Amino acid sequence: MKDDKDQTQEIIPPIRTAYAIQIGDYIGIPHFFELKLKKSLVITALPYIESVEKLAPFLKHRFWEEENEYRAAFSLHKSKKPVEDYIEIKISEELIDFIILGPTFSDKEEGDIKSIKDAKLDFNKLIKKHSIGTGIIRMS
Repeated sequence: MKDDKDQTQEIIPPIRTAYAIQIGDYIGIPHFFELKLKKSLVITALPYIESVEKLAPFLKHRFWEEENEYRAAFSLHKSKKPVEDYIEIKISEELIDFIILGPTFSDKEEGDIKSIKDAKLDFNKLIKKHSIGTGIIRMS
């Protein structure tokens, strides 16, 4: 595969980044570059990439360990993407003990959820708790 003249691949998109050189007070003009991974690298790394994709949904930061949720994980690798973007699972309020609001969940977001007219679950009927990461984890 490494000898194949056409090394283009579409599995992993190009990685784009920018940098500027700084020497003392001088800051240079930003430069940009794009890294396109070769097919020979990506194809040979696919088993590793797919194993990480399968494992990642089951690893949690300690701030989310309290959730104790059930997870359904599907490999949505570009080469294996299903026809549908989601799977609908019917869940009733009786199945939910409480919901944990994420560490950056805001009053505005709560208002947005409450304003949904055709919601499948009634947000107001659910017991809500704040994440243990609230006030620690911040979005900037």
